[in-house]
Amino acid sequence: MKTHIIVAGYGTTGRGAVEAILADGAATREQIVVIDQRSEAVALANEVKVRTAARLVERGAMPPVITSAAVVGADESRRLFDAAYAEHARRAARVLEGARNNEGGGSSSL
Repeated sequence: MKTHIIVAGYGTTGRGAVEAILADGAATREQIVVIDQRSEAVALANEVKVRTAARLVERGAMPPVITSAAVVGADESRRLFDAAYAEHARRAARVLEGARNNEGGGSSSL
């Protein structure tokens, strides 16, 4: 699984991590995999991902999702990849800019 985030456990820390990852745009809900022995914890993680995606769609802020050429065709797949990469670069630049502004004290927004 390339470009996926695996969260081991969905207790207080795992839940907070998933919420922070989604809120920051570091990954889409499809890129997050939660591993937990408790089925109710996995169900809760899926619900958080669905609600976050719905809110992003409402705001018109849903990040592009890379889709296989076998599903959407080569040209569209390439366009989606480029859009996702540009969106990732934009978000990474924002985080790095925040970290640079916080050098010498304070905490970053990570």
